[in-house]
Amino acid sequence: MPQPASEAAQPVSETQRVSQPDRESVDTGSVASSSLWSDLGGSGDPRYTVSVSALAAPEKARKALSRAQEEGRKGKLQAACDYLKKAVAIYPRYAVAWLELGRFQATQSSFSDAQESFRQAVTSDSNLTAGYVDFAIVSAQQKNWQAMADMTDTLVQRFPDSSPVYWFLNSAAYYNLGRMREAQTSITRALRLDPRRKLPQLEYLYGLIQRRENLIGSGANLQVSASQDTGRRAPATAQMTDAGQP
Repeated sequence: MPQPASEAAQPVSETQRVSQPDRESVDTGSVASSSLWSDLGGSGDPRYTVSVSALAAPEKARKALSRAQEEGRKGKLQAACDYLKKAVAIYPRYAVAWLELGRFQATQSSFSDAQESFRQAVTSDSNLTAGYVDFAIVSAQQKNWQAMADMTDTLVQRFPDSSPVYWFLNSAAYYNLGRMREAQTSITRALRLDPRRKLPQLEYLYGLIQRRENLIGSGANLQVSASQDTGRRAPATAQMTDAGQP
């Protein structure tokens, strides 16, 4: 779920990395993408949950958001959603309310609704980076890699130097789409933004991309070798045929 994780990610040892089985796709949950931040600001981007549009929200909309948060703390998720829908009905550009609504919807496994709410959040405030990230994580849960790639493309284009998390998600989307060139470019950018290697998930994904590229390269080399062998054998056959002529 697009909520801060309660446990920190554990580093992946070289032994564990080597023992990982080959896989056709990378599940961002398995590399603990949601644990890349332990709090709302952990992405490293100060814009993560700050929305300028909230300053213009009417009093009734702010009260509805506050009630929704209270209901959410009580575990009354549907009531929280109802208050948040009231908030955005009063003030459609209330980006933070859209963000919270998407998170509650994701918690209830209403993923399509959550995606739409996150999309509304970033439409209302294009600087609310949490909306892009939460949309990406929900897309990953649905294995909707193209939607994830499209949203994170916008994210990294707008905020290229803000956080390695953004490039990681973009790389994971392209890896799952089988587009290794884009995946390689994005994970390289992510690693540059994490010089102290605080996020072991980045190196894990980098390793998966390298292994996939090596397998692709090996397959291409086998095809070239087979073609060369065929080319070498053909003249030999012709010579034998000529030699056998009276």
